[in-house]
Amino acid sequence: MSVLDASLGAASTAVLRNTSTCRRGHHCRKCVTTWSRPRPRAVHAGGCAQAEPEFVSRDSGRWRGDVHLFRHGVGTAPPRNAVRCRANSKERQAKDEELKKYLREKGVQVPATRKQNAGPPEDPFEAVDLAIEKGGFSSLRLLDLDTVREKWDVPWGGWRVFLGMSGWTASFVLTAALVFPALLIANGVDPRQFDSNEQSKYLVAVQLIETLETFLVLWLLLRKFAPEMEGKEFFKLDPADDPFSIEKGWLTWGVIGYVMVFFAIGFTATAIDLGTHAFEELSHAGGAQEVLRRAGDAANGVAGVASDTASGVASQAASVTAASSSPAAAAAKDQGPGTIDAVLPLLRSGEGSAGRFVSVLMVTSVLAPLLEEVVFRGFLLVSLTKWLPTPGAVLFSSVIFGAAHFAPRDFPQLVTLGIVLGFSYARTRNLLTPMFIHSLWNSGVLIVVAGLVATGNEAALP
Repeated sequence: MSVLDASLGAASTAVLRNTSTCRRGHHCRKCVTTWSRPRPRAVHAGGCAQAEPEFVSRDSGRWRGDVHLFRHGVGTAPPRNAVRCRANSKERQAKDEELKKYLREKGVQVPATRKQNAGPPEDPFEAVDLAIEKGGFSSLRLLDLDTVREKWDVPWGGWRVFLGMSGWTASFVLTAALVFPALLIANGVDPRQFDSNEQSKYLVAVQLIETLETFLVLWLLLRKFAPEMEGKEFFKLDPADDPFSIEKGWLTWGVIGYVMVFFAIGFTATAIDLGTHAFEELSHAGGAQEVLRRAGDAANGVAGVASDTASGVASQAASVTAASSSPAAAAAKDQGPGTIDAVLPLLRSGEGSAGRFVSVLMVTSVLAPLLEEVVFRGFLLVSLTKWLPTPGAVLFSSVIFGAAHFAPRDFPQLVTLGIVLGFSYARTRNLLTPMFIHSLWNSGVLIVVAGLVATGNEAALP
């Protein structure tokens, strides 16, 4: 038995005795389990261990342990019960490197890690086909609710959540409504006199300052928790973290989420239209029945009061008809401002229309997704999992997300969009996923609106 094998075996035994380990034999924060008592390992007379034993997991069936850590049977064998390791290849490699660094510090000569030749990137579609061929469609784990339901270990309390959202609201309201206009007026510039081109530049500047102010507020509130957040999936923005992975790839789930937005918002809009139509029909039907009932009572009444009853029926019919038509119709036709009303004047044709479109695109597709996903998904949703289940936190944060746009007409669609964004973030734990979906959705809506305005079909907009 070599010194290296003995050192590796002793180190692995210490890890198994003191911490929870995963199938790769390394300490992993994502792998939490209750181990059974280890059993002695059978060793040949020559000191070499028997064939590699199989280890049974309650969750994932049978698998074989790591060969290089338990090849020579120093100490005890790994416990029988284990859980599936959720760490990716980079995390496993980092843990292996930490173990080798520790052994080198103790004076053990550990060979350097051999770098494999970088081959061509794996085709994500080929990986999907191979996974389906091996384990069926269920192997893609598209409906892996365990990952979605997993909570964040939030170290801060409710007051910091309140202060964080208050800081975002203050930066949103004060910067656009008070601070920036006051600074411009103090320098002899009245923002109310801006033309369309100046308004588009002003919009970019205000949005940029709001974003920086909000990030500064969150940093001041959460900086003391940096050691507790380190190594955990808080405010994660990692484009290189397996983007095409089926399990947690941010780009894969970004595309899936973007497609789901169309179905979800289409279903929501259809349900609202059907509900409004059904309400109007029931209101009209109730009014007609009331008229017939009153008319029957009048016909069976005393002849001396027939005229009074008829007039009462007529007045009641008029009031019911007015009540049934005006509220529902008014609610259907005039539901307040929408999200596109503020940008419509900037998209109309004229000198500098291309520059205005780029400015609006910068705000709606870059700055707004960056700010809103950090605030509503990265901070609010994560914080709410301290008190709510993750699906409940997604729903609650989506309602606040919809209300924060101050667009009553689009509130149901905004809540639906927030739900898709929230679940996509809960699945991948990477903020790039909801940012990608949010940016694509805003860009698509803006391009469609700009096309309708440019072709003179602005009346077709809702």
